[in-house]
Amino acid sequence: MKFKGIISAAAAALALILALTGCSGSGGTEIELTDEVTGGQGASRDDVWYLDTGSVKLAPHDNFTSVSAYLGDPVSKDESPSCAYIGYDKVFVFKGFTVQTYPENGVDFVLWISLTDQSVKTPQGVGIGSTKEEVIAATGVEYEDRGDSIVYSKGKTSLSFIFTGGRATVVQYLAD
Repeated sequence: MKFKGIISAAAAALALILALTGCSGSGGTEIELTDEVTGGQGASRDDVWYLDTGSVKLAPHDNFTSVSAYLGDPVSKDESPSCAYIGYDKVFVFKGFTVQTYPENGVDFVLWISLTDQSVKTPQGVGIGSTKEEVIAATGVEYEDRGDSIVYSKGKTSLSFIFTGGRATVVQYLAD
């Protein structure tokens, strides 16, 4: 009887691991885009800038409440009353990136995602430490040049790179 209980517990643990990590071998779980991003037009991930964390493809305006389980426990979490919305703005720090959310109808949505070190890259393969030339070669030539930064826009999202000393020091996905 004791062995049967161990097998049941192991099977339950495996089911939980598969549910949290997703079954796709080609990147993160696809999360349904919100109407805020799509404008109700049924856009796909090709129509927004997103970060592939390996467990989930995360974009500004995504329903963070529904994807947070895929990301695991954050290293830290902070919240404060929102100035623009009813509820709390929250900041979740994960290894290699940080997510800030905004509340709407009791649900947390992604406001921005910021890469925090060289361990995480964009799906295009660039990140903190990349040169402007590397970013442009990987991400494309259709961007807004703001001197020490460049901004790519797609749908209601943008991907921003700020350069210091010729290298990206800030990489951020933003809700437009």
